[in-house]
Amino acid sequence: MGNRIFINKGKGAIRELLKEIGPYRFERALEEMKLERPGRMEGFYLEARPECIFLCFRYRWGTRRIMKVERYGMPHEGWELYYEE
Repeated sequence: MGNRIFINKGKGAIRELLKEIGPYRFERALEEMKLERPGRMEGFYLEARPECIFLCFRYRWGTRRIMKVERYGMPHEGWELYYEE
């Protein structure tokens, strides 16, 4: 069995998290990662690993971790367990 990761795709939880992060920090994270601004909510998800929790987005050309978010309020519901190979 591979590494365990938890994924949360809840739009409401992600919307609240983005409000807490704020537009300035979010834009700075995109600039640092050299990523374009996502145009829709459907591609966002949270990825929880033992070492960190990330805000991620599925672009057409691939998935990217935008920023670490463990210091912000995390949802208690909506997490699904996945195994990575």
